Amino acid sequence: MKFQVKVEYGKDKFVKFYVEADVVDGVVLNYPFSSLVEDIRRTCGSLRHHTSSTLRIRYKDEDGDFVNLRPSLYVAFNSDEFNSN
Repeated sequence: MKFQVKVEYGKDKFVKFYVEADVVDGVVLNYPFSSLVEDIRRTCGSLRHHTSSTLRIRYKDEDGDFVNLRPSLYVAFNSDEFNSN
C-alpha cells in the first residue's frame, strides 16, 4: 500500500513523497521508524543533518490532533491514521 508523507519545515515550506508498506489487519508492518527518518532526510535536503532524536515527527489523529511519533509508538501505528492513496 502507498502512503503519502508530508514534511513541513521552516515557516511555509513542505515536501510530499510516497512510501510503500505492507498492511495487515490495519497495522503497518515493514516500514520501520528508522526508514521513515532516512526517507525524510533523503527527500528534504534541509533536514539531512537531523537524526531520529533531533527530528520531531507528528501525525494527525482521527480527531485532528497532532500526536508525536516515536519509535516505541510506531510499531502500533494504525494504517487508518496515515493518508493513504
